[in-house]
Amino acid sequence: MNYLNSNSLKKLIVNWQIKFQRLGYQRWLLIFIILGVVFRLIEYLSIRSVDLDEANIAYGISNFSFEDLMKKKHVLPYPFLFLVFEKLAISISRDNELCIRFFPFIFSLISLLLFIKIAKKIVSQRSFLIAAYLFAVCPHLIYYSAVLKQYSSDVAMTLLFYWGYLKFCSTKFENFHVFLFALIGCFIMWISYPLVFIIVGAGLSLMIFLWKERAWEKIWQLFIIHILWGINFIFYYFLSIRYVINYGTSSQGVIDYWKNTFLSLPDSFLGVIRHIFHFLGLSSRLVGIPVEPLGGLFLILGFSSMWLQKRNYFFLFFSPIIVTFIVSAMHKYPLEKRFLLFWIPALIIFMAEGINVIWKKAKETSPFLGIMLMGLVLIQPISLAYTLNSFFDEEIKPVMEYIKKHKQEGDIVYVYYGAAPAFKYYAKRYDFKEGDYLIGISARGENPKRYLQNLYQLTGNKRVWILWSHIYGHEDKILIFYLNNIGQRKDAVIGEGAAAFLYDLSETR
Repeated sequence: MNYLNSNSLKKLIVNWQIKFQRLGYQRWLLIFIILGVVFRLIEYLSIRSVDLDEANIAYGISNFSFEDLMKKKHVLPYPFLFLVFEKLAISISRDNELCIRFFPFIFSLISLLLFIKIAKKIVSQRSFLIAAYLFAVCPHLIYYSAVLKQYSSDVAMTLLFYWGYLKFCSTKFENFHVFLFALIGCFIMWISYPLVFIIVGAGLSLMIFLWKERAWEKIWQLFIIHILWGINFIFYYFLSIRYVINYGTSSQGVIDYWKNTFLSLPDSFLGVIRHIFHFLGLSSRLVGIPVEPLGGLFLILGFSSMWLQKRNYFFLFFSPIIVTFIVSAMHKYPLEKRFLLFWIPALIIFMAEGINVIWKKAKETSPFLGIMLMGLVLIQPISLAYTLNSFFDEEIKPVMEYIKKHKQEGDIVYVYYGAAPAFKYYAKRYDFKEGDYLIGISARGENPKRYLQNLYQLTGNKRVWILWSHIYGHEDKILIFYLNNIGQRKDAVIGEGAAAFLYDLSETR
């Protein structure tokens, strides 16, 4: 204990603070912005192989027109304007990963700049720098900045709404500004589904604040804006969202697919405690702090600090999270990480406040502990960013390239159903024509013997390539075990999240 409170450590803290201050607040902010842009650019330029969902979006959009996007028979489970943006990108080049991921990348950069503008208005200078850093290096935000999905635009549109609300509170809105705010809100609601939670939660909170301050003119203006947004949402729901909810196979729609991720209502006090710990752990992982108790502590302290000092902002940012829980309990929205990226700006603001509280206490009582905690905060998100990427990668391109180089006349290529969309996306690039390959059956959740029966039809062939990616459960192990028993392996190529095996099935054992 004497060591932790030694004068040498206190001097070290003071010297560190002096050096930090000498570098300057604006310079640190610029460093963090550059860091965030560079990480996102590296991710974007890495040109990963498209995964199953990306291939389905690219393939689906390229096969129908702008008018078809609004038709029920061509519905895809993504916001309409997001699909329009992607249609524009794919019309330039469907086979170029940089083209199809351009808009998610741009939305990620917009998010970074908007977050900095918003956080600067809300928290102290030290908390702001911590928040800017956490947002810049957040692994999930970096990863989804280069993925052909709507999650990057969810974050950008959420921040745009928050910025609009803060602007509405801090400046005088004339009728023209009210109309413009309502019009912009109506437009961007068609880009992101979770904006409804922001409008309901943050909008209601803002209405209560204004009522307490007796700001009747602004209350009336906000009421008009939300009426227009409500009408717009009803129109959008009947035109598109209701079809998206039932999107899927004939036996399973979107709601059924994610049924295990909905919030279950607790039946006891212990159940409530479990839900709270689950929320804290989930929030910690979303921000990029894998040590969940540490992230949970930061959040609790941040909630307390904001509640005591900036209660209006607490409700503004926390109320959409409550709305999400309510809708999930109604089995209408999954509590799955990718669908909750729009929480991240609010969570980072709370967490930065909590980290600042701990830092102020630790630097006076236990400087060494303060250094350790700050070190964990700085290192964890950056280290996690790269491990997260490798976890999600499905690098099918090197595998297809290998098959192309080693494929002989008469070879059969069997494509596991999970790899089929990505394989079709790259088929032209690697000279695979229809008839050159077979797509395996999907028996997910059914009797695995169906896979074995499907593979048995390939017996009698001397060279059969088995290619897979996007594996469900342990299906790959079942297939390998069966193939090793009925044939002889001749070659193999194993990549990140994808693999291919060459078997001789001419003499079935």
